[in-house]
Amino acid sequence: MDIRIKGTWYSPDKRRSLKINDTAMASYYTVKEYNKVSKQTQEVKVGKEGFGQFLDELVRNNWRHSTR
Repeated sequence: MDIRIKGTWYSPDKRRSLKINDTAMASYYTVKEYNKVSKQTQEVKVGKEGFGQFLDELVRNNWRHSTR
């Protein structure tokens, strides 16, 4: 399992955060996005097959990862 899955990702401006939850038996990860400005939470499902590309996009767009 990729270490970058656990923890929280923060946008470069710190206004948004992503929390990734692994679903044990399903073929997807649940990603919860929280927006500090609007105080809204959005839930998105990302397939496990394309999840590596999803993480690469976060790194490419300067999102920061925290293990907490």
